Amino acid sequence: MKIKRTVGFTFFAAVLTASLLFLANAMANDAKLNDAIANNAIANNALANNALANNAGEPKELYWEDMVPKNYVVPPSAIDHNGQMTQMEPDAPLLQELNGQFVKIPGFVVPLEGDADNITEFLLVPYFGACVHVPPPPSNQIVYVKFSEGVPINNLYDAVWVTGILSTDGWKGDIASVGYTLKGELVTAFEG
Repeated sequence: MKIKRTVGFTFFAAVLTASLLFLANAMANDAKLNDAIANNAIANNALANNALANNAGEPKELYWEDMVPKNYVVPPSAIDHNGQMTQMEPDAPLLQELNGQFVKIPGFVVPLEGDADNITEFLLVPYFGACVHVPPPPSNQIVYVKFSEGVPINNLYDAVWVTGILSTDGWKGDIASVGYTLKGELVTAFEG
């Protein structure tokens, strides 16, 4: 009887030890998996924080020449006041790396929507009179800007800075084809 108990106890101890070793190994692998998941989450969080930092901090100042590919030459604008308003390049190339960036762009406002006090939608153009008095510039030289609430524009003759999130989603209207759109956050006077 004592032998059976010893063998039974030894067998039980062996099964228990094997079970504990299996569990310890599984827990160690689980810990490695959790570490890998945590490290991946930290890396993803860092990428998200970088994107937020770009959007939450100071906007990147963009000028019109910064919004075209390096080898692209903006054609000279034909300003002859002959009444023809055909856009020169309605499908001009864009810089995809600008998509989603928090930027600040100077230009002139061509109102599209709003009232006497506030404008909710407008085109931002590089020179006064574009799209109104003279033909529209290439599409990569026009930004369609939309504000969720209207903003006051005191004088359409003055240049402004427009700040917001830039997108490479185009916009087409009766006036022009536009390469960039911007979710407007702020308009300030251009001092430069």
